[in-house]
Amino acid sequence: MKCSINFFTKQIIALKYIQLFILSIFSVVTLAQQKLTSLDKIVAKVDDQIILESDVQKTYDELSLNPAMFSKADLRCGVLENLIINKLLVAKAEIDSVTVPESEVERNLDDRINKVLQGRDPKLLEQHLGKSMRTIKDEMRDQVREQLIAEEMKRGILFSAKITPSEVKKFFKQIPKDSLPYLSSQVQVAHIVVEPPMNDNERTRLKEMLRGFKNKIEAGEESFIDLAKIYSQDNASKMAGGETGFTKRGLFAPEYEAAALSLQPGEISDVVETQFGFHLIQLIERRGNTYNSRHILLRPVFSSQDFVKAGAMLDSLRTLVLNGEQSFQKLASKHSVDPY
Repeated sequence: MKCSINFFTKQIIALKYIQLFILSIFSVVTLAQQKLTSLDKIVAKVDDQIILESDVQKTYDELSLNPAMFSKADLRCGVLENLIINKLLVAKAEIDSVTVPESEVERNLDDRINKVLQGRDPKLLEQHLGKSMRTIKDEMRDQVREQLIAEEMKRGILFSAKITPSEVKKFFKQIPKDSLPYLSSQVQVAHIVVEPPMNDNERTRLKEMLRGFKNKIEAGEESFIDLAKIYSQDNASKMAGGETGFTKRGLFAPEYEAAALSLQPGEISDVVETQFGFHLIQLIERRGNTYNSRHILLRPVFSSQDFVKAGAMLDSLRTLVLNGEQSFQKLASKHSVDPY
């Protein structure tokens, strides 16, 4: 399989003073199937900018976590092409003396770190990567700076481009019909999401189970951390013993936050019900406007009868809309559990 370079890339390559040298470009396509015989190697060179095999593999691994983005074949070609485009833009930026302020680099770097942390304690990220936060930022800083310079250069190129509608039509007419992807019609939809009602037996079962956990913890028979690792259904925190990390107010469910902040450090709450299920919460520490807690989450199991009841409710809402008795928007705002 060969990787083709798109129209935008060709236009950038045509810029004066930029030379592109691709070394063993086609071997990159099969990196995942080949055993590495060397620590690393250069797969492409743009002016004095190089692209390593490890750069391609690292980016490919990150993007392939979301298989909906590309097919496996297109993804590897797209990774290499995007890296080449960035190097082209950076090379051109050096010629045109295009830079970005260091304050912008630091701000963007902090934003990316904060998106990863999502309000949690930075120590969790340090433990996960086995590096200090300073080392993590130092390793990311050059990459962030390069991306910002490439984006700034791309904006300048696009802003200065003079393309007429007739040129656009001429370009697309030159593309073979069988090479154009099929795009279905775009539609705007609205929906009403209804959760099955929880039956009393399931509510009682979960509450008794969590109260049993609390009794064992307070009696010293079990530890909160061990029970969270075994039973909690919050995949984001269970491997950390249910610990959520330091969190700002307003990020968690109101019922959870109210219960956690009413506790003293080390104290365990009674069973707390939220939209996510039933929680047993322990406050670890307060620090200013943030707090650290751990919890055990149990989600209800719905029976077939519960789903039948939910279906019947949706049918009744549909009847109201069809008969003109209520608008879809009003019913959605009143009954839908989808906040968006």
